[in-house]
Amino acid sequence: MPAAAQNLVLAAKRLILTKGMSAVTLNAVAREAGESKGTTAYYFGNKSGLISAVMDSVIHDEYLASMSLLENVPPDELPAAIIEEMRRLDAFKDEWVVSYELFPYALRHAALRERLQELYRWYYEVKLGWLASRSESANPDTIQGLTELLAAVVDGLAIQDALGREGFDIARPYRVFQSMLESSLPDFLSGTSTGRHV
Repeated sequence: MPAAAQNLVLAAKRLILTKGMSAVTLNAVAREAGESKGTTAYYFGNKSGLISAVMDSVIHDEYLASMSLLENVPPDELPAAIIEEMRRLDAFKDEWVVSYELFPYALRHAALRERLQELYRWYYEVKLGWLASRSESANPDTIQGLTELLAAVVDGLAIQDALGREGFDIARPYRVFQSMLESSLPDFLSGTSTGRHV
């Protein structure tokens, strides 16, 4: 993405973070970025195009960086590495706040909802491929369910953390989840557990 387009995406994220989705217009983003409205329209077409680029930036880029950290992890270190990856994603608090503003907006706009579905589908496929490569005997349906659960845990804990509830220590549920992964992940990857007893 050209530097001007990146600058516009960053400006849109700043506006979403500080003022919410209602503040995001092509004019406001152009002003925030120090660019012209014409430049914004040139790169993104309209507000939906800009929001789609922001979603890509928030979701795709971080998950791609995250997956590269897990490529060569030995099997015995897998549960701890998965938790570390999830905690790393959770640490981007501003990105999560932007996401929380984006998701309701995207759910109300068909094209953006489709883009969000594509991003999650992509995340599942990458994570599924990575987990499946750890085992030739794993049940694909079980690994798909595990992939969806990992995404739900990150999303849910990030929401709880963003609320800033007194006494909430995000390390606590991650410790419990790591213990659960340590005891069950080897069975899921060996194909001896299908997750059907749940």
